[in-house]
Order: sequence, then structure tokens, then C-alpha cells
Amino acid sequence: MRVMLSALTLTVALLVAPAARAGEAGKPVPFILDFVVYGKHAPHYVSLDQGFFREEGLAVEILRGQGSGEAVKNVALGKAEFGHADTGTLILARTKGQKARVVGMIHHKNLLGVFFLKKTGIRTPKDLEGKVFGGPLASAAWTMFPAFARAAGINPNVEYKAMDAAARIPSFVAGRIQATTDFMTSLPGYLKGAEQRGEEVGYFLYADYGLDFYNNGFIAHDDTVARNPDLVRRFARASYRGIAWSVENPERAVDVFMRHVPQADRGTARLQFKIMVDHLYDGLSEKQGLGVVDEAKMRRTIQEVNEAFKIREKIEPKDVYTNDFVKDLPKAWLFPKRVKF
Repeated sequence: MRVMLSALTLTVALLVAPAARAGEAGKPVPFILDFVVYGKHAPHYVSLDQGFFREEGLAVEILRGQGSGEAVKNVALGKAEFGHADTGTLILARTKGQKARVVGMIHHKNLLGVFFLKKTGIRTPKDLEGKVFGGPLASAAWTMFPAFARAAGINPNVEYKAMDAAARIPSFVAGRIQATTDFMTSLPGYLKGAEQRGEEVGYFLYADYGLDFYNNGFIAHDDTVARNPDLVRRFARASYRGIAWSVENPERAVDVFMRHVPQADRGTARLQFKIMVDHLYDGLSEKQGLGVVDEAKMRRTIQEVNEAFKIREKIEPKDVYTNDFVKDLPKAWLFPKRVKF
């Protein structure tokens, strides 16, 4: 993939000094997101707002992200105690020596895709060849684009304009880039921007081309998992309690999100959150519980990454995830009663 740094530029991911003995009373616990804050992150703010983190003795600080690659790197470097990041990106990072792993799944169903304006003439994945893409370099959707290209039978060597996440949608609707890779939870923002210009958005979902692998999960450093399992357990309890509460109280979850992110458009945030909830379920999580990783599916995820990136290093599922912190969660949190909205 050719990468061209544009004037829109990259911004350095927010780095926070590691907290001494994070998780002790009053000590901050940095939690870095995969992206800029938007509607799909509502459950994290529920855990904060409803006191679920506090009840577990955690002073969690939610930090804006700049892509899953940066989230994994920050956790691996000890700049954040926990992260919200893509599994495929994490697998790649482990081959480069970054010691982080999934401690609970979030997006059991894959959300990644390629977005484009219909006026570009793109009708099939083959039409993407020769087009100008753009977005954050550390984006999980961009990182995994070679896997999509391989599955769709197209050349992955496209031009890519690297830019800050906040510049992506404006550049997209203005035609400064012809395509971008992103999460389906971001689609409402593209639709709104395109509608204002009288344009229509098209997309290709990676999952529609056979890439049915795990997406984002909660991640932690290997050392944290090994040396401070109680911290990870408390974080998982508060986080999945927040997810369960959000699934059962979706409109109130959006209310909570808007209190913490008042600059967001409620309608857009609501739809982003709805898409997020839809992708908590993949046919396995309904039976095994939210957060629980299926070993066979993780093995397929690793295989897809290995084949797309020609990785020779042998990676086993046990190197990538653990269910130790989610398997014994209360059933009410593993299997919340979903309320449609």
C-alpha cells in the first residue's frame, strides 16, 4: 500500500503517563479508546456515569484514541492500563513484539468496511483499484484492508492520504478522497455529511467477503494480566455491567453519552450505538455470553491475518486472548435482556 502524508496530517495519539500501581484507591486507570469518542462508546460512559467503575474501586480515565494500532501500542508501552482495540490489529502487533491481549470481546460480529460516494462510479471491489483512499494510518479498518483485498481478489496497493480521524468525513464528502475504510458504527456520520451535499454513500463490508473474524475487544498488557489479575477482573466487571445496562436501557445509555459528550448529535450517536449493539452478537455470544471468546473463531481470525499478511510466526489463540476475566461474570451481564430501539 502506498502511503502519502497529506497536509491534513497525522496527530500523535494522546499519551498519558502510566499510573503508579494503577487501580489502588484514587490512582488513575487510563483506558484508551480505538478512535475519537462517538456513539458506539456509550457503554464505557455508562460504567463511568453510573458508578460501576467506582464501585470496583477504579478511577478510570477514558482517553480519545487515534486508531486501534495506537491503542495497542499505548497499552503495550504502559501508557494506558486498558484499551479498546481491534483483534486483527492486536495479532499483527504481537508479531512485532507488542505484548497485549484481549481480556474480553466487545464486537463479536465484524464491523469493518470500505465506504465510498456512489458518484465515484464504484460498483464492485474491483473498482477500488486506482482510487485515492484516506484516513488515520492506525485505523483497524485500514490495517486489515489487505485481508479484504485478498478476499475480494483485488490489488491492495492503493494510494492512501494519511489524516487525523476528525478530517476523514469532511474529506470524504468533499471528494478529496474517493474511498475510506472504517467501522459500520461510523456510517451514520458519513450518511449525514453526504446528505447535506445531496450525495449517497455506498459500502462493502469485510464480513460479506468471508472475513467473519473477531473485531474489537478490551485489551491489557500481558504483565498486567499476569501480575495484577484483580485489577483486570474489576475492570471487566464494571465494563460488562455497563454494556449489559446499556443493552437493557438503550435510550438512557444514549442520554448518559450525551451528558458526557454534549457536542455530539443525538440522532447520529443513537444510530451509532444501535449498530454497536447489533454487533455484540454473532450467533456464538448469544450462547456463550457477551465478552466470551470462542477458541475456534479466534483461530480463524488468526488464520485470516496470517494469510493476508504472510505471517510465518506461529501464533496460538492462547497468546491472543483469555476468558479468565469474563467466564464467571454474573449471568445477567453475560446475557442481558436486549431491548429493541
